[in-house]
Amino acid sequence: MKKKDRIHSIYEKAPKLAKTGDYVDWRNIEFKLRCEGLIEAKEFLEKEGFREELNDLCNKARSKEEIQNRESFNLWLINFIESNRENIYTNFPKVKIYVNQSHKYFSMFAEKKGYEISKMFCSKKLIGDVIFEEENGKKIKSFNSYQSSKNFDDFTIKDLEDLAKNISN
Repeated sequence: MKKKDRIHSIYEKAPKLAKTGDYVDWRNIEFKLRCEGLIEAKEFLEKEGFREELNDLCNKARSKEEIQNRESFNLWLINFIESNRENIYTNFPKVKIYVNQSHKYFSMFAEKKGYEISKMFCSKKLIGDVIFEEENGKKIKSFNSYQSSKNFDDFTIKDLEDLAKNISN
C-alpha cells in the first residue's frame, strides 16, 4: 500500500474505531492502526485537533447511553430483522436480507440495488448506504444516503417492507 493510501486509511479508520466503544482514547487507536501496518498513524494522530476529536468520539462511544443503544440495536437485529426475514422473502421474493452481528448492520439486496444499514452514532436512528449496479456491471455505493425518520425500536414491518419495495422496483 502506498503512503498516500495508508494516510487516507488512517483518517478513514480512526473515527470508525473510536465509535465502536472498544477504545479508551487516541493512543489505543494509534496502537491498533500501527499493528495493522499503518506506520504513519503515530505521526498523523498526534495532530492536536484530530486527537481531541478521537478522544471525544471514544468518550461518547463509551457513554452509558450509547452502550445501551448499541446493545438494544444488536437485540433489534435479532428480534426484529431476523424474525421478519421470511415475511420479506414471501412478499418480495427477489429481496435477500443479511444480518452481520459482528459488524452491527444489516443488508437488504435485490437484483441491482440494495442497502447496508446500521445504527447512527449517538442516536437510535438508522443510517445506511445505498448500493446499486449500473448497466455496465459497475457497483456504486452512495454513502449515508439513507436515514430513517424514526428510531430503530419504532420501526415496523411496514417500514421494512417499504425498504424492500424500494429496492425491488
